[in-house]
Amino acid sequence: MTRITGCLVALAVLAFPAEALAHDTASALPDRGRPRLEFGAGGSILHNGGTMPYTEGMIDTRLGVRLSRNWSLEALAHFLLGTRADVSGYYRVQALWRIGGGAVQPFLAFGGAGEFVRYSRPEYRYSDYYTGEPTVIPAGSYFSMTAPWYPTASVGLEKVLAPHLAVRAELTTAFGISDNGVAAAFVPGVSVSIPIGRYTTKAGR
Repeated sequence: MTRITGCLVALAVLAFPAEALAHDTASALPDRGRPRLEFGAGGSILHNGGTMPYTEGMIDTRLGVRLSRNWSLEALAHFLLGTRADVSGYYRVQALWRIGGGAVQPFLAFGGAGEFVRYSRPEYRYSDYYTGEPTVIPAGSYFSMTAPWYPTASVGLEKVLAPHLAVRAELTTAFGISDNGVAAAFVPGVSVSIPIGRYTTKAGR
């Protein structure tokens, strides 16, 4: 009997640190009801309120990485429509903070935005007007990207519709400083999120 009791005590001593470590590790992990990676796509409207205001539609893409229950890091690209460039638009990097854990989840986001553009030209041939000598201007391209130095702030709502689908609506404001003062741009947008994993559909998880 003494030997059995001693074995039980030894097992209990060995099992306790393992259980405690497992509990501590689980409590430090991100919310298990949310996937770690999200891909998003949607549309938005850019309204630039600078000295030459304009409104333009955009196609949006997004990649998010969840760091904890409430915090995520996101990278977004907004592709302008109706431009003469091959591709042009804006990109953003931001930290997103989810408020609460209900079925409809509000959030705030803060970060910075930059611009990108790419032009290309085909090969052009012509003959000199006076000599008739042929001249060839080779094809070429030009690409430019600025640093994300335009501060941005966003507010929005996200709702899980199914284990593999969520919808998001948000409003983003970006600020810029030019020779004419401070300009602000407003970007309302709607997008869907597709997770690598599954969303929980239960509120509060």
